[in-house]
Amino acid sequence: MSMTAAGPHRPVSAVVSGTTLRFVSLVMAIIGTGTFAFGVVYTRLPGNAGLGMMTYARCNELRRPGQLGLTLDPAAIEAAERDSLRASRCLEAMELAQTAWIMAGLALLLAVAFGLYLAAPWWTRRRAGLVPITADGFPRLHAALNELVTDSGLRRPPRFVLAPHAAAPGGLAFGRAGRYWVRVNAGLVPLRVTDPAAFRAVVLHELAHLRNRDVDIAYATMALWRAFVAVALLPMAVAIVQPRILTDPLRAPWVNPDYPRDLLNTGSRTVLFVLIVYLVRNSVLRTRELHADARAAEHGAADGLRAVMAAAAARRTRPSWLRRFGVHPAAAARLRAVDHPLTTLRPGFGELFGAGMTTLLAAGSLTLFGGFALPHDGTPAGRYIAWLLAPVVVGVLAVAAWRAEALSARGPRVSVLPAALGFSLGCLFGDLASVLNLGGMWGVFGGPVGRGRIALAGSVEVGNLSLTAGLVGAAAFTVGIVLVAAACAAGARAWPPGGYGRWAWLAGAAATVTPFAVWFGIWLELRPAPFLIGRFYHLTAADFTTLGERLWQGPGFALFSAVYPPLQLFAARPLVVPAFVVACLYPLAALLRRRVAVRPADAGAEPVNGPPGPEPGPPGGGGLRSAVLTGLAGAGAFVVLTLVLRAVLHQAAYDAPGIVSYHSYAQLALAIAVQAVVGGVLAARQRRGLMLGQIAALTCAAAVIVGEQGASVLGRCVPPLRLRQGTCNAGIDLAYADFLLDAVVVQGVLGALAVGVLVLLLKRAAAILPGPVPARPRVRSAILTATTAVLVAVGVAAGSTLTAMTDTPAAVAVPAPTRSGAAVARVLTQAEAQRVADAARPVLPRHWRTLPESTSSGTAVLDDPEHCTALVDEEYLTGQDGPEPVIAHGRWTDGDKITTSSIKVTVRSYPQPVPSAMFTAAENAQQACRRFTYTTGEGTQLHYTVSAVSPPALGDQAWRVDFAMTAESSGMSFQGALVIVLVRIGHTLVQVTYDAFSEPVDEELLRKVLDGAAGAVP
Repeated sequence: MSMTAAGPHRPVSAVVSGTTLRFVSLVMAIIGTGTFAFGVVYTRLPGNAGLGMMTYARCNELRRPGQLGLTLDPAAIEAAERDSLRASRCLEAMELAQTAWIMAGLALLLAVAFGLYLAAPWWTRRRAGLVPITADGFPRLHAALNELVTDSGLRRPPRFVLAPHAAAPGGLAFGRAGRYWVRVNAGLVPLRVTDPAAFRAVVLHELAHLRNRDVDIAYATMALWRAFVAVALLPMAVAIVQPRILTDPLRAPWVNPDYPRDLLNTGSRTVLFVLIVYLVRNSVLRTRELHADARAAEHGAADGLRAVMAAAAARRTRPSWLRRFGVHPAAAARLRAVDHPLTTLRPGFGELFGAGMTTLLAAGSLTLFGGFALPHDGTPAGRYIAWLLAPVVVGVLAVAAWRAEALSARGPRVSVLPAALGFSLGCLFGDLASVLNLGGMWGVFGGPVGRGRIALAGSVEVGNLSLTAGLVGAAAFTVGIVLVAAACAAGARAWPPGGYGRWAWLAGAAATVTPFAVWFGIWLELRPAPFLIGRFYHLTAADFTTLGERLWQGPGFALFSAVYPPLQLFAARPLVVPAFVVACLYPLAALLRRRVAVRPADAGAEPVNGPPGPEPGPPGGGGLRSAVLTGLAGAGAFVVLTLVLRAVLHQAAYDAPGIVSYHSYAQLALAIAVQAVVGGVLAARQRRGLMLGQIAALTCAAAVIVGEQGASVLGRCVPPLRLRQGTCNAGIDLAYADFLLDAVVVQGVLGALAVGVLVLLLKRAAAILPGPVPARPRVRSAILTATTAVLVAVGVAAGSTLTAMTDTPAAVAVPAPTRSGAAVARVLTQAEAQRVADAARPVLPRHWRTLPESTSSGTAVLDDPEHCTALVDEEYLTGQDGPEPVIAHGRWTDGDKITTSSIKVTVRSYPQPVPSAMFTAAENAQQACRRFTYTTGEGTQLHYTVSAVSPPALGDQAWRVDFAMTAESSGMSFQGALVIVLVRIGHTLVQVTYDAFSEPVDEELLRKVLDGAAGAVP
């Protein structure tokens, strides 16, 4: 098939066929299922089951009972990580032994399969008593066969043999690499005279198997299947049905009460895995027949093939639905391949679904296997497995894109999107069925929401699993797959199949492996814990939420969620940003290289010879120049807007706590928004708008870094633009420039792509809807851009509303208590004090849980002890003389999250009334301490600012103090808030402490807690 002006004529089937992809799927399925099978057999070996349970129980005791909890103490975090590493190393010896067993089993399976593959030709010749067809013994038959070899285009003729006892008019191509035979049945020989078309069709069909190079694939497929059944399936089936086969084979297994549950769990999984392997095996054998029919039809055997298929169909009695899953295709499918050979190139949804399903089946087994075999140093095994599977995923999608382009060159444009969606759906299905999904987790839906874990806001939960979070994880994976497929499709259009461009295309496809491997690794790590996605969503944005709410009462801060932590993790990995840039740039060669191709008007036209004509379209140079200029214009707009932002912040919040962080994240969101607009403008105005939008976004990103440094210098040196007190400094902040570059390259380019796709969809909708269309391109572009802006604004508002939702229905408000004269004037008993402390629990949302006591032994140093010790150490509570008070505590938290809140209620009941002097001492301590710094044992400095707030009208007297905390760690800025409220009621002092980290204080909830506790005092 000729795809380039200088390229030679190449047949349609020169591209990678579906047989090869399905064989890769079979290998993946056998790896995944084989790992599972040998793991099951290992646990049934004498002593292994009991030893494994004891080892896991002993090693898990090394982990902290509450895991990390919610403590923010670096010493506690380090201790939890150290305990987790100790537990992992405790399991190392046992898991390495299991790894060796699984490796030995897989090696044995492959060795048996290789032996069967080598012995297959010998067994075929011996069983059928084949006779060589030579020029001396069968001169006319030998000449006719050699003539068909020449017609088929084979460079090296096979050896023809005769099956004297086979009466059916058929044949068989068999052999192994380097030595191939074609068996001719005795019943086929007379057709050379009586029905030459049928004879030619059957022989060309068998020669087509050799020409398609699928004979080795077919016999390797059968060898793998037979070895899998003998080495893996049968031992596993015996071990499942009779777990004590090696220790007590005569004992009935069902006397064990756990036997039915284990049989159902392991047995159902086994049936599913074996069924998948069997169906993929059949699809390999079935697909090779279709490709052989298409190849034979290309060489003039179409009429004979139709006659042979009609005769074969008349002899068949099996239902048609069974033939859909058998080793031979249905007659309708074969006729379609004969009449339209090009259809065998189409990357089908089902074909890619199977490839994706088996890929993730293998990924689950390899991740489990890798966790056993790799060093137990705390690094997630999925990070390594992602690099192993990424070339497979990119290769499958690249082949699908190449085949779609080859088919598009002979007819209407064929999209690779259905194939990509099929692959993604297959991957997600394979992930759900994966062997990795044991112990309380289920594929993309992750682990249970319990144990203090909170799902996405507004999450729909079924069986303690968050369906909403699972769908978010599935959507994230699908977006990654579609982007890789789109990059491969763009590259295939620039370098079509055939000619020297193949190597350039392969190099570009290989460049996409690095960013996808990193993204896939991050997805594998976050997939078991999708409940983190919602809370991570505001991790870096929450530290300026309180300040931002005072500055702008608009549609919320979903705009600032452009700092999306999974993408930050992605951009922070080594080599990702350069590889991402290459993956974005290499398809753009389609704009610089004037591609020529044959595109007949007839959609069903077959390949034609002759000089191809140029594809219509504008030259790439003008579009590229427009993209660069648009990107530079966007960077200029960014500089102007960031200076305006500085001026506004100078007037509204000069030298306010957190103002620098607020400005940094707002600036980053502004840069990404500008890149998105640039992508939308080019998509609206240019024919290749999506690809041009990528180059414009990259140009804008590079120029934004330069412009941001210049704007920062102006902001530090021009007084109306300053954010806080300081001196003029013209230095360049390379660390921040590097951080900003990584963020805007990845997120800005993706934003430009997303808005560009939205604009194209709007253009399609505008073309479909009736009504006058503006004739001027600028008017049309303005309408599209304005509509896009409106939709984005609506999305921002909707995102803000979604993230503001709670995970559970709001708690019923408790009426504010009133202080009556009937209150007892005495010290409370321990039970009464505890009831007061626990009175806050009913008003808390349902997902809040009890907060355990901190076990951290870390020390912290107060940097300003002279003025702040009395406030920080709460010395105002220790001035009471007489017996010790009755003390009760209640502690709660809203879950194991990075952005978290906790509430502590402490009740102290004294023998005498609480004196008002205690509140005077607290007020004096607060006025003496305005700022202080804590230095943790790890050297992290926590900066606190103290402020007085009007206390609530509760009890006999109330007092409140607020602490605003800021800290920097690992180049990131964090903020928190601490609120302490004291309420005096007779002999009882109620203290409520509200601690919020990276999220604002919920004043309404705080008041409910205060009302509940104060109202419970008898």
